[in-house]
Amino acid sequence: MFSVKTEYALRALSQIANSPKTTKRSDIAEKENIPVHFLEQILLALKKKNIIISRKGPGGGFELAKPLSRITLWEVFSAVEFSDNEPLAESCYPGYIKECHVESDCHIRSIWIQLRKDMEASMKKIRLGILLPSGKQKEAENAVSC
Repeated sequence: MFSVKTEYALRALSQIANSPKTTKRSDIAEKENIPVHFLEQILLALKKKNIIISRKGPGGGFELAKPLSRITLWEVFSAVEFSDNEPLAESCYPGYIKECHVESDCHIRSIWIQLRKDMEASMKKIRLGILLPSGKQKEAENAVSC
């Protein structure tokens, strides 16, 4: 259902959330066995959507922009799977081919659009606090929002 981008984004966020300090890209790549170049693209997409922030200099790295308990699966999925100029409401499904040659006469388009809307609604209900160990979940819920 998800591409490897979404899986890697979730694994990277878990590493960042479970670290007591900023997390270096190289540490995430090593611990999660994610190619560094691919991870850079994912982290940039997450940063553009204000899911993470980056700190430069000694001791720099990545931090969450808000607690995991306030980040939805949809936010992460849409950040890494869709480009900034792709209208989400118009796409049939993730991976939609923009040059679809049957779009105007597509008999299943309405099914794909409804499925995408249902998937979005379901993913908006899932908060990523579930990626934290049970003790940290309570802390995240009580954390002051950024």
